[in-house]
Amino acid sequence: MRHEGPVNFLRAPVVKPAVAAVDEVEDDAADKAGLEMTEREGPALVSSGRQPSLSSTVSATRTVAAPAAPHATFIEHGTVADGDIFPAGARFTKSWVLENASGEQAFGPGSVLCWTGGDDLSPSSSSSPPGAATANDAREVDVGFVGPKERFVVKVEMQAPDRPGRYITYWRLRQGGHEFGERVWAE
Repeated sequence: MRHEGPVNFLRAPVVKPAVAAVDEVEDDAADKAGLEMTEREGPALVSSGRQPSLSSTVSATRTVAAPAAPHATFIEHGTVADGDIFPAGARFTKSWVLENASGEQAFGPGSVLCWTGGDDLSPSSSSSPPGAATANDAREVDVGFVGPKERFVVKVEMQAPDRPGRYITYWRLRQGGHEFGERVWAE
C-alpha cells in the first residue's frame, strides 16, 4: 500500500498535570458515588503530521449490596381475639399491630396486606369503610408508608359466615409482588 506524505507512528503522550487535575475530580466524584475508576491508555495513533492527542478509556464499576428484604413482625391483635364468636352474617373489623423489622429500610407505597388463603371472610357487599378490604378490591389493604422499626395497625373488614363453625383466614404483607413478614390470621 502506498501512502503519500510523511506518516509517523506515535504513542499518545501522557500529560500528567492536566490529567491529574481531571483524575482528581473524577476520583472524588467516583468516591462519592461509590465507584471504582480505572484508566487505560489507548492504542498507538497514526498521524499524518497532525498534533497527537491523548486517548484514554475510563470505565466505572459499582458494587451495590442488594437491599434487605422487607420484614414485619406480629406484635398483637388490635381487635377480635382468636376464638371470638360472632352471630351468622355479622360484620366486624379485625386489626393487627405489626412492626417494620427491616432494620433501616422503610416500606410503603405499594405495600399491602393481602388475603393469602383459608376461609374467605370478605363482606358480601361493597359498603365497607375506607381502608378496609372487600371482595371488590381483591382483599388488599394499603399499609401506607412505614418507617424502620415503626409499629403500625392494619384493619380489615370481615363478615362471619352464615353457617356456624370454626373459620380461619390468612393474611400477609406484599410489596412489589413479593410476600414478606409473618403471616397473620383471624379465627
